[in-house]
Amino acid sequence: MSDATYQFKNAMINVGLTPPEIIEPGVLFRFPGIGKCRSNTAAWGILFFDLRGGSFGDYSSGLESNWQAHTSKPYSESERRINNQLIQAAKAERESKRAQLQADAAAEAEERFKAASNCTSHPYLIHSACQKTPIFSKNSLPNF
Repeated sequence: MSDATYQFKNAMINVGLTPPEIIEPGVLFRFPGIGKCRSNTAAWGILFFDLRGGSFGDYSSGLESNWQAHTSKPYSESERRINNQLIQAAKAERESKRAQLQADAAAEAEERFKAASNCTSHPYLIHSACQKTPIFSKNSLPNF
């Protein structure tokens, strides 16, 4: 593991995240958010190809952070511009993936809703006399 990768992982650990063991530069990765179980993927990160910067965050907590490696010399103005462009590209990629996941979830929910049948004999409906409100039973939804 490079020193930059080690620093990047430590930055995530210092805010309460548990990053994966292996981080491949330039590849957006997902992992459990703060206090979440192993199957959760609310947290995300990307270590830039040059190993001098990266971004990470956690959708479940609202955390979002940019990271820069500790180096012996600061970024020049052109390097700073390039780094900012990389950060913006990472944000755009992350938001694009998030929007696609949300669109997929919305499409699946709509498909399930359209496939469901109206429930008229659920015990709650009988007890509360809510016969005029269309209610869909979980049992009437198809299993996907």
